[in-house]
Amino acid sequence: MSHSFFAYIARMRYISRWGLMRNTDPENVQEHSHMVAVLAHALVLIQNRYYGGTLDPGQAVLLALYHDATEMLTRDLPTPIKYYNPAIRDAYKARCVNLGRHVTFDGGEGTALDVDEEGRLVVQGAEGSTHVFTGEVSVHGIYGAV
Repeated sequence: MSHSFFAYIARMRYISRWGLMRNTDPENVQEHSHMVAVLAHALVLIQNRYYGGTLDPGQAVLLALYHDATEMLTRDLPTPIKYYNPAIRDAYKARCVNLGRHVTFDGGEGTALDVDEEGRLVVQGAEGSTHVFTGEVSVHGIYGAV
């Protein structure tokens, strides 16, 4: 059986990030993923040391390192295409691990129910529903709180 995982991972350096993100310097997906992993590690260490957290820094780094791995196949899609195209949004929703799970985010918590037309997670909490942008959500129950 042939596997091409490492060949695909190696391609990340050739995939440029979306140019309209107002970067001061061009950035590729590999550089972006590395920086996200470094920041995730630092944030987990800060949470654990200063705020009594018990998060796993290794798990945070692993999730951050591979968070854009799908872009090896799709490239870095601009947000309007990624979320405003119903077929792409529906495919994303079909694979979204947050749906149906308890999540916390800056300002609340609840159950993730849907992904709206702008790609935000729809979370039903005690005080109603909230639309949360990705990157602000912690998932509970997969590997603890991540």
